[in-house]
Amino acid sequence: MKVRECQKAMDRAAKMVGMIRITHHDLRHLFAPNSTRMLTRYGNPGSSYQLAYATNLLSPNWQAGLALLMTNLFEYLIPNQVAPQIYYRSFTPAPYVPHFHRLS
Repeated sequence: MKVRECQKAMDRAAKMVGMIRITHHDLRHLFAPNSTRMLTRYGNPGSSYQLAYATNLLSPNWQAGLALLMTNLFEYLIPNQVAPQIYYRSFTPAPYVPHFHRLS
């Protein structure tokens, strides 16, 4: 499948569910010379990111992929090689905020 075809499929899927397709430039996909799927995550060293995946964008059921602590400006990831169609998203996890209870 060519990139242009994938972009059109993403546009159609986003339109069908009534959302705007957002492109994230911090997560890039590529194929290694041996056709292995790879992802490149760009970020700040010391920052944490989450990776989630779904196999259907019309009714996405995002599954937790992995937690990534950046040790460099970019990290190469080797994602699921079995799924014929898979979508990834990356995000910064919400910070943990402890809840305090008043002591009487």
